[in-house]
Amino acid sequence: MFSATLLCTPQYKGNMKDRQLTAFFRRLVEGLAAPLPESFTHVEFDTPISFREVVRSHSLGRDTILIFAGHGNESALLGPTLTGTTGYSIFYDSTLLNFGPRSLLAFCCSSATLLGRQFKESISQTYLGFLNKMMFITVEGEPTDWWRYIFQSIANQVMADAKVSLTVKELADDVYQQAYIYFRYGEGSNHEWAPLIANFLYDQKQALCVFSDKLPGVAP
Repeated sequence: MFSATLLCTPQYKGNMKDRQLTAFFRRLVEGLAAPLPESFTHVEFDTPISFREVVRSHSLGRDTILIFAGHGNESALLGPTLTGTTGYSIFYDSTLLNFGPRSLLAFCCSSATLLGRQFKESISQTYLGFLNKMMFITVEGEPTDWWRYIFQSIANQVMADAKVSLTVKELADDVYQQAYIYFRYGEGSNHEWAPLIANFLYDQKQALCVFSDKLPGVAP
C-alpha cells in the first residue's frame, strides 16, 4: 500500500552559494517519482512557507511521507530567506508535529540531532536524517550523478516501504559505501576532487541516523 508523498525543494537565492546548492538539489530530485504518480506531489518554493500551509493547499493528510532536500539545522528544516534578512525561514520544526508527516526523509544538515528525536518521541513515526553538516561537490558530472543515485535510492525505498524501515537503513549504508569505494579506490579516484568527495561521502554515511520503532536513533 502506497502513501501520498510530498517532495519539497526550497529555492534559495540569497547568495551565490545558495544558488549553486539550489541548482544541485534540482539535479538530485530530477526524475524522482512515486510508484503511483497520482500519489506524488513535488513543491518548489522561493518564498517562506510552512509544511502546514503546503499540506493544506494540496489537501494532504497526516499520513503523508515528506521528502525534503535543502538546508537544515539541529531543530528545523529551513526554507528560503525571510524578506529583508539573511536568516532562513522555518519550513518544519517541532511546533508542526501535530500536522504530520507519517515519515520524513530529511536530506539536509544536522536535523537528526534534535528534530529527529522530537519527531519520533512526539508522534511515533519514522525519520531519516543526518547528525552533522553535509558537504557536497556541486559540479555537474560524476559527483552529482552519485549523489543523485544515493538520494533517489533512499527516497524510492522510503516510498516503496511507506516508512523508514530496516531495509531503508541497510540500503542507505550500501549506496553510500558504493559511492565511497568508487571515489576512494575505483575509477572515480581519478576525478580531480576525488579525495574530498570520498571524505564527504564517508562523513555523511557516519552521520546518517534513523529513528523508528525498530531503529531508535541508529547511526553507523
